[in-house]
Amino acid sequence: MPNKTPNPTLQSLQNQINQLQEEVDQEENKLSKILGKQITVYHVIATVVLALFIVLLLRLNFHFFRNHGNSMLPNLNPEELLVINRSAYFFSPPKRGEFVVFYHPQDLDISYVKRIIGLPGETVSIDKGKVRITSQDYPNSWTLPETYLASDKSYTKNINQKPSITLDQDQYYVLGDNRPGSEDSRFFGPIHKNLIKGKVMYKIWLAIPSRCSGILGKLKIMNFEL
Repeated sequence: MPNKTPNPTLQSLQNQINQLQEEVDQEENKLSKILGKQITVYHVIATVVLALFIVLLLRLNFHFFRNHGNSMLPNLNPEELLVINRSAYFFSPPKRGEFVVFYHPQDLDISYVKRIIGLPGETVSIDKGKVRITSQDYPNSWTLPETYLASDKSYTKNINQKPSITLDQDQYYVLGDNRPGSEDSRFFGPIHKNLIKGKVMYKIWLAIPSRCSGILGKLKIMNFEL
């Protein structure tokens, strides 16, 4: 039986097909590597952009403020670092009893931290340390139960607000917790809501030197919630 001789033409065609297949496989491998690198680069860029967006969002919404002086004793200590939320009052008004940081009504270069006492439309008076509020809901006035103040009467003794002050629709009456040692609405009057920089959200447990507040303050930001 005669041996079959391979057809030279078919053999040559098969070799060309195999060569083309190898070239296609090589190109596919190159393309896969290129796409893999591009995807990795895109992931890195997306991660960096997202991180920058989060940092920017936090920076726009939160701000550090150092409490100077004794006006907020015993609840806020001198040199404590406070974290304020700048957007806290974008959708809801300040509430009575909250700590707020605001610009001094007579000097915008100075910022204070005080407690909200009187709300828009109310009339505020203080007699022998007792704060009395008059409003449409309570025309006969009522005494504000300031349970957050220390039992030590030295923080509120001999404090008066006479005559009483009636607040406009965008005004708030603020006081320091250490009434004898606080410059507040008794002296510079009520503050407009546009002067409020934000609500105090957190404070640092211990007083931190000013030169370290940028680093240590961020590390201990969640230690205490008001």
